[in-house]
Amino acid sequence: NIDQNGDVYLLADNVTTTKGVLRIPEDASQTLVASLLEHGRETAEMIVAIRADNPINFSQFSHADSDVKENKSFFKLDELIPYLNENMFNSVLYKILPL
Repeated sequence: NIDQNGDVYLLADNVTTTKGVLRIPEDASQTLVASLLEHGRETAEMIVAIRADNPINFSQFSHADSDVKENKSFFKLDELIPYLNENMFNSVLYKILPL
């Protein structure tokens, strides 16, 4: 997941697909929750799925369910780009609108 600030979070890593179908989250009882980065202003986020024949080490990225308030830098778009250049990927852009 990439937010409009360039912060990168892992939703899942090295997931095996069934019949080419990727489900995030894998567990149907879980839900993805999106929030506005700034109160009252539209937010854009992108989910990127990278396809690779072998597992990829994504240890430099934090999982989306981790405590984002820790003293970590999540601005790692520059570290994600080489993976996109070296592998096939799909993406979807979505917008979160204020109510």
